[in-house]
Amino acid sequence: MRKTTAALIAFFLLVAAGTAAMAVEPPAYVVYNVVPTYFNTLEDGFRAFSGIRDQISTSGGEIKSVNLSKEAIVFQGSMGSPVSIPFPSLTLLRLFEIPKAAEPWKWGLGAKISEKGDPVLLAAKSREAAEKMFSILASFAAAAGAPLELRDVGSAAVDPTKKDLKDNGLKDPKGGVVQWVAVGGPSEKAGLQAGDLILSINGLPVDNNAEFQEKVWPTLTPDKGVEQYDIEILRKGKPMAVKIKLPSMETFPKPPATLSFAPPTGSPAAGQKSAPKLGFTLRSLEQAEITALNGKTGAAISELTSGGEAEKAKMQVGDIIVTCNGQPVAGPKELGPLLVAGENSFVVMRKGLQLTFKINPVVASY
Repeated sequence: MRKTTAALIAFFLLVAAGTAAMAVEPPAYVVYNVVPTYFNTLEDGFRAFSGIRDQISTSGGEIKSVNLSKEAIVFQGSMGSPVSIPFPSLTLLRLFEIPKAAEPWKWGLGAKISEKGDPVLLAAKSREAAEKMFSILASFAAAAGAPLELRDVGSAAVDPTKKDLKDNGLKDPKGGVVQWVAVGGPSEKAGLQAGDLILSINGLPVDNNAEFQEKVWPTLTPDKGVEQYDIEILRKGKPMAVKIKLPSMETFPKPPATLSFAPPTGSPAAGQKSAPKLGFTLRSLEQAEITALNGKTGAAISELTSGGEAEKAKMQVGDIIVTCNGQPVAGPKELGPLLVAGENSFVVMRKGLQLTFKINPVVASY
């Protein structure tokens, strides 16, 4: 896994749009154009993630826990620091394959965090798992009010090497070399190929690729009204013209109105945070339990839902929940505001023993 993760990091550093050519040799990779399938609710998205959780890994290894909020999704791996994808600054998601990677981690996602931020990498055991994770993250970002920009040219360019210049009959550094073209994307459909040397885009010369990507390219994005790119290239020294046309917005799916971090209007929890479905019923403490807690507050589990998240975590009827996510639980009704969408941590007293449970439920009422 470590070798694979290193390959993924090298991959994304090399292919992130606007990144200069690196000194390392790029791994063999294939980028794919993907259109997400939006889930109807956060609950549906989180349930889908639970189904593929063991097929996704971060740079910290196997995902041990996850916390979802309107601000970000945070993965805690089996080692190292948590890996966070903040939705407001998530600009792109890339699905890619490294055929020569160690089994079974040949697929992955690269999440570009802002124009100059470090990428976040997720490895996957299959294309199906990677595509589902793509849709899950796209759904969460849309629910957070920061939907992804899906109209993208589907290619990236880097600074030319001396060999690139020589192969195209150029003596002085000039242009940008196409590093990859996404399978099924607008650039591939237009005929652009990896290795093409770009001389101009929409009549604007690419004298210096890094400078063009930083200063000029941001003015040519769809949100600036640009729908088409007329590109002049050299392909092995031969001048050619390529016309890339972005698909219409009408061809892309729209996030459903039910996909939101806000609870449904008119629901009992309207105006409050969505509470996770935990699968237990709470009661107030009896006098003997209050005395045993020696001044602590809490709420006791009176019933467990068969097959629910709490039962799966091995919680028991009679357990007294004293803290939730580090905050004291004053009573049954006071638990709701302490819950978060994603993983919740509970400190429980059971027959004088203090136990900790971490439950990662779907998002709904508890």
